[in-house]
Amino acid sequence: MKKYLYILMLTTLMSGCMNESKVNKQEMEPSSTVAHEADEVEKQQVAVLKENAIYETTMVDGEKSYEVYISSNQDDSNQYSFFVAEENGKMAYSQELAYEKFNKNNIYSLNTNKQTLIILSLEKSEEVSSLRVISMDQGILREVPIEGGELLNLTDRKLKSLSQNVLQSAYPVNQNESIFLSWELQNDPLVLSLHDEATVTEDSGAYQSLLDQSWMDIWSETEEVFYPYENIELTKEVIERAKMGIPMGGPYPIGTNIEDIKKSNPYYIQEGILHGQQYLMYPETIYYYNREDGAVSTVAIPGERLQSSLADLKKLLGDPVRQEEENGLIYSEFLADKYVLKTYTDESGEIKQISLSKQ
Repeated sequence: MKKYLYILMLTTLMSGCMNESKVNKQEMEPSSTVAHEADEVEKQQVAVLKENAIYETTMVDGEKSYEVYISSNQDDSNQYSFFVAEENGKMAYSQELAYEKFNKNNIYSLNTNKQTLIILSLEKSEEVSSLRVISMDQGILREVPIEGGELLNLTDRKLKSLSQNVLQSAYPVNQNESIFLSWELQNDPLVLSLHDEATVTEDSGAYQSLLDQSWMDIWSETEEVFYPYENIELTKEVIERAKMGIPMGGPYPIGTNIEDIKKSNPYYIQEGILHGQQYLMYPETIYYYNREDGAVSTVAIPGERLQSSLADLKKLLGDPVRQEEENGLIYSEFLADKYVLKTYTDESGEIKQISLSKQ
């Protein structure tokens, strides 16, 4: 009996020690939120990666931040490894991403929505690269699927972030033709889909007859400048705003001082004089203003942005008060209370330009 009691006490004591050991071990191990932390995954010290990585950045995923490192393979310099560490973490964990021959001198990041994106460039030619977009999803790097075509861009220029969810790329087809692609970043799931595609030649494109440079040169020179991509439809709401002197596609009403517009948005394309009137040109809008006081008198947008025809405008405002043919185009005027909508259309009724001015 004594022997039985001894064995029972010994067993209970050993069980208690094992449970205490498990508790102590759990207390010593940090709670892991990087989804790829596992014994079988390659890991490196952050301090070592900081010295050897060809690229490092901080990526934001919602409210959480991660440190990302890209390093070249010791055995093959054309192969690269991706590592992720929690913010201020000491260890980084490898990712299941494999890319070869991307331009290690042209890696950069963009911030959109609550996401940071890493952009990799795979050169197709000296001028054009095919881009790969990498996002962070709960501690794991994932390539963002691209829908609607290949994400092509100038090799020596960055993909442009135009808003919280719109990116724009551009590339030359030949000396006389360029393509501008606008991409929309959609969530749940994260996908980059083609929103708009514009082919521009020497004889076509927004404001082409007024520009001193080609659109590709303009797009390349200034990061904040983009090719027009927002499409506008003529609706009752647009007309009601026009009656108050508020132009479609622009935040500044008729009468705004041009210097206030410049201060608010310094990234205009060019300024000059057309038919004796001063103008200031932005990618999506031209502001004509009085030389004497700088007040905006007319706001024009290119027809490329309009998803409506002359027939649509007639349904909203009735017949034009004036209409005549001018240089192969049909010029029309429509009254909107104290303001006038002026259009130039081709024979098919497609609007080439529309403007709003005070009577």
